[in-house]
Amino acid sequence: MVTSSAVNLAASIDGGNRRTATIFIGILLAGSEIMTHLSQRSVAGMPQLTIRSARFCTDTPAIRDLVREYIATIDENACRDEVEAGLRALPAPYDAAGNGFLLATYGESIAGGVAFARLDDTAAEMARLFVRPDYRRGGIARALISRALAEAAAAGYRRMVLHTLPDWRAARALYGELEFEPIPPYAGVGVAEAVCYARDLERR
Repeated sequence: MVTSSAVNLAASIDGGNRRTATIFIGILLAGSEIMTHLSQRSVAGMPQLTIRSARFCTDTPAIRDLVREYIATIDENACRDEVEAGLRALPAPYDAAGNGFLLATYGESIAGGVAFARLDDTAAEMARLFVRPDYRRGGIARALISRALAEAAAAGYRRMVLHTLPDWRAARALYGELEFEPIPPYAGVGVAEAVCYARDLERR
């Protein structure tokens, strides 16, 4: 953008020099308009982040690919075995009423996902939170968790629980920021090293 001080400078120059300066300012103005137009067109054409519920009739293969990438990041054998068993069962249990699998997409590209499923009448368990490396540090994990909390609350659950690994410090920090609190291991957690968290869904 051309500043007012630059225009005032051109106006203060006399004679032929003023004409040269005016031409120079005109070039700057034209260039600024072109760059603004290009910037607006780029932003307008850029895919926007969308968090949506999975359509299992078409999304299951993509979900399987996402979970396989997630498995590749897991060092603990017991935890990997648990997720691999879940991979073989897809789309269950997330296609049942009261459960869900959420996908973060940019246009046709899937950036990440998260799932939740019934634990008991009052609680759901969140799992499979994963954002592909190229899409990290953009708030996608936070957006996925927030949507999962909202969906679980809408399904009638009053509490969301999860378990993760001690070395996944970034995830644990994010859970803390989103008001999850550490809890003892709950029923169904088969990984001895797991760290468990819970959040009240009625909290505002």
